[in-house]
Amino acid sequence: MREKIFSNGRYRHFRKGDIYNDPRIQTGPGQKDFVVMSDDPRDLPFLRQYLKNEHKRYPCEPYNSFTTGVDAKGVPMIGLYWIDQNLEQTKKAMILCTNGCEESVLEIVDECCQKYDEAICSTL
Repeated sequence: MREKIFSNGRYRHFRKGDIYNDPRIQTGPGQKDFVVMSDDPRDLPFLRQYLKNEHKRYPCEPYNSFTTGVDAKGVPMIGLYWIDQNLEQTKKAMILCTNGCEESVLEIVDECCQKYDEAICSTL
C-alpha cells in the first residue's frame, strides 16, 4: 500500500473515503501548520484530537481533501486542503510521517476529513 499511495515524484489527491477504494506542530505568522508524527503511541491520539479541533492549545482548521506524497528525503507527507465551491484550494496543514506511521496517520486523516458538498463532488 505504501508504494502505491506515497510515490516519489508525484502526489495523489483523495476525497473522504477514497483511500479505501483505489506536540510537533510548527507554525509561524501567516504560515499553515506543519505537523511531524512518528510511531510514538502518544502521537495518534494527539493527531486525532488536533484534527477534530479538540485541542485547546493547537486549533486546526477544517479540511475536505488531502494529498499524499514524499519529501526530498523520501519521507511520506500528507497535505490537508479545503476546496471551496469554486474549486479553489487552500492548504490547511502538512503532516510529515516518520518511522513508518503513515498508514495509521492516513486512517485518522481520512476519518477527520469533512465531506464534500454534493454539488462540488459532481464537478470533480
